[in-house]
This record gives sequence, structure tokens and C-alpha cells, in this order.
Amino acid sequence: MADSIVHRDWAGLLAPLSYSQVAPLGWLMVERASFLLLGGSDMALRAPALLAGLASLLLFAGAARRSFESYGYLIAIATFAVSDVLVFYSAEVKPYGFDALVAVAALAFAAHYLPEDKPLRTRDYIVLLLAGLASVFVSFPAAFILAGLGGALFLRDVFKRRWTHALGIAAVSSVWLLAFAWLLLRLRQGASDNVAEMTSSWAGAYAPIQPSGLGELKWYARAVMDALEYMFGQESMIAWAVAIAIGAVLTIRSKLYLAVALLTPLAGALVASGFQLYPFSGRLLLFAAPALMFLAVVGVQAAVSAFKSPLAGSLIAVLLLLYGPAHRLWGAFTYYPAPFATEHVLPVMQTMSGHADVDAVFVNLAGLPAYRHYQQRAGLADLTVIESTGPRTSLGCLLADMEIVSRHHRVWVFYSHAGRVVGDTPEDVVFTQIADATGRRLQSIDLISVHAYLYEFDEASAQSISALRNAASVAGACNARSPSGVE
Repeated sequence: MADSIVHRDWAGLLAPLSYSQVAPLGWLMVERASFLLLGGSDMALRAPALLAGLASLLLFAGAARRSFESYGYLIAIATFAVSDVLVFYSAEVKPYGFDALVAVAALAFAAHYLPEDKPLRTRDYIVLLLAGLASVFVSFPAAFILAGLGGALFLRDVFKRRWTHALGIAAVSSVWLLAFAWLLLRLRQGASDNVAEMTSSWAGAYAPIQPSGLGELKWYARAVMDALEYMFGQESMIAWAVAIAIGAVLTIRSKLYLAVALLTPLAGALVASGFQLYPFSGRLLLFAAPALMFLAVVGVQAAVSAFKSPLAGSLIAVLLLLYGPAHRLWGAFTYYPAPFATEHVLPVMQTMSGHADVDAVFVNLAGLPAYRHYQQRAGLADLTVIESTGPRTSLGCLLADMEIVSRHHRVWVFYSHAGRVVGDTPEDVVFTQIADATGRRLQSIDLISVHAYLYEFDEASAQSISALRNAASVAGACNARSPSGVE
């Protein structure tokens, strides 16, 4: 993503992005502006995500203070503050932190106006209109979030027979819908190949729209539990599922319109996945995390009230809910276990640049975007790059790559986001095992998720690898490059 933001001008961001990436236009513009205004560094690229994360925490704190008693408020702040996925995407050059910000802003608005049945004022309509338009430009799932908020406000005014207010929110929602429809049409027409590539790479994340058997019905339960595991950790997902279920039931019974605002976005994403418009999986569901946290605290607050000591009940709830996210967050800080496959690309490449008399560098396909991004900064701009020639799961392509690499006397082998071949073996392991048997390894650099190996080959090495490729019956062209491994 950074490759497009850094190396294109403003008009270039309107074209399909490099490496089959897809991102909201407004978010790309924000990232480009931050990069230019803040000195053109990696930190400048991360700044928008950080600011969005901090703003999300403050907005969520405001909504929690308005909605919960003292213990519930503290639990709500704790769940949000130690969420490892929210922290991670507050430092990543990806739009998912903006998705969460839009969701929290809608939650804060809904928590203020819906439970107390406060009618909107003229300035509220203006704020909704402008904030909603900004949202659809910076966040794809903003459409689901605004559908929930606008639908809840509209239904409330209709059932209260406040026809003028209902008409007002309908007008605002119509403008949102037109803006989103224009953006969606432009994306699917202008970047159809990228959208198709993304659709293919997320193939397992689309709901069966007409389930015909038990296996397809199980998809829904598995998708929901996978989403809870992604957001809250395997150790805590059952506790979260119970708390969310209790909170949802209580909110539906006591604050129906607020429940509509909170639950509709997730339901909308599920329906959209059935039409292959939006994958229902992983980080693409991060926008639902604030609403699920809110509902969980509703459930926890009700459960805590059954304890003689609210403090003791709150402590138990915190332990049950926060162990999973806190464990993963601690792992992220200590790198053991490393839950995010955190990369250290630049330090590896800077070490590589300290070696003279190197003919070329081989870069695996999934590692190519990061390598190209840091190539000049690391002092490797003049080094010939041998790009991987095919899918990272193909043994045939791996051997074809090795045959090309072995024709160079001294070459770096650079791997990041390694795929798996020959069963479940990482491709860099297979590469080095064969290279160790046919050439001479001079140096290894191993950091988290990034590996570089300096090899020396001779004519006999090339002949041995060529013979191995022929003996394995995998000879043939292998030049159908695919960016599907790039995240």
C-alpha cells in the first residue's frame, strides 16, 4: 500500500493501486497528505492510523461514561485500551483503524441520542451529513455503519410519528447512499482487476447465500467464532460470546433503537458477503469491534450486579475478557510469541548493503513490495533484482527460480511472507536446503519474518539444480506472477 502512496502523485492515486491493492480514496488522500506534510518518513505514513486510534479511544470513553456505571465504564475502557488488534492497526498503513474510528463515532452519536429519545436539531443533521460523507470516503464498511445509525434514527422517528425528523434523516441517508454508490461504481469500473484479485484471495470469506446443507450452515457459526477469536483471542472468545449475547438481548429489550444501530452493521456485512461484495473475515470486521465491546459491557454490567461485591465481579469479568487480548498484546511487545508476524525488513536490507561484490538479489514474490519500498533507502538501488517467477506454493516455480539464481556467482536470497511448499514446509527452508547442497552459504540474517542468505554458486551448482528440476518432472515455464500473497 505504501508503494502507491509514496511513489505516485495525487492523480496517480485515482488509478488502480500497485500489487492488486484496494483502498478507500479518501484514506489514500489522507495518507498522501500526511506523508508530504510530516517529512516523508515511515512514521508520517503511520501517523493517520495513530491519530485515528487515539481519537477512537477518546470517543469510546465518552460513550462508555454516558452509558455505564462506574465499574462498567472502567471495564469498557480496559477492553478497548488493551485490544491488540486495535492497537496494531493504530500503527499500520492500512485503513482498518479508520473503519474502527467511524464505528466509534457512530456509536458515540447513537449512545447520546437514541436511549434518551433526543430529537435531532438542525446542526445535528448537518454534522451527520458531513461526517457521513467523510466516512464513506475513508472507510469501505462505513456503508454498513451508517445504515445502522440512519436506520435506527429513521425507525425511531417513524414510530414516534415525528414525520419531519424522519424525512430529514431519510434525506441525509439518501445523500450518503448516493456518495457510496458513486464510489463503489467507480471502484468496480476503474479497478476491476484489483477487485477481482481481492475477491479471489478472500474466497473462503463469503457466506453461502442459499445454504443447501449442514456444512454450509456451519459456515455461519464458524465465521462468527473465527471473528471473535480474531478480535478477542482464543482464550477469551467464549467469555466474549456469552457477554455479547447477554448484552445484545438486554439492549434489544430495553433500548431497541440503539440495538438496531449496533447490530445492523455486522448483519449488513454478512449479507454483503453472500453477494461477494465484502469478505466476512478477520481485519475486515474490525469495524464491528467497538459495538461488540459495548454490548459485552452491557452483559457484564448486568452479570456483575448479581455479585454481592461489584468490585469482585468486575475483576472476574476483566480477567475473563481481557486475558486473550492482553496476552496477545504482551506477545506483540516482547515478540514471543509473535502474533502479528511483525517484519523487520529495513534492518535486514541495511545489513545486506554492507557486502560488496554481490551480483544480484533474489526476492520472493510476497516480499517484493517491501523490498522495492526500502530498496533505495537501504543502499541497494544499484543491485540487480531477480524477482520470483510464480506462485509461492509451487515447487516447480521454486526450482525454476533456483535455476536462475544459481547462474550468478554471489547472490543474496531475500524472503519475507514466505509461502509453503512440499506439504507445510516454508519456501525459504526448501530453497536453503537445496542451495546448501549445491552452493556455499556465506552469511545468514534472520529477524522476525524476514530472512536473507548470501550464497556463492559456480557452474556445477547450476547444473545440479537444473538436473534436480528435470528429475523432479517439474520442468516448464513458470512466469505467471501473481500478487495474491501480498497483504
